Amino acid sequence: MNIKNENGYLPGSFFDTEVKRLERRPAWELRNMIKALKIHPWLNTNEQRVRLEAAQVALKNKRAA
Repeated sequence: MNIKNENGYLPGSFFDTEVKRLERRPAWELRNMIKALKIHPWLNTNEQRVRLEAAQVALKNKRAA
């Protein structure tokens, strides 16, 4: 039984740790990171794709709080 979060990743995965790490960063830094990772998405590695999604979730969590 695979229990996945709303983003499709397993709990306790690299994605979850990345979200927790990024939530400590200021909102302006997350916005700049998202913008930079979206410039040429076809050049992003898998790790950078996960970082982009995690930054978007972390920014959404900051706005909700």
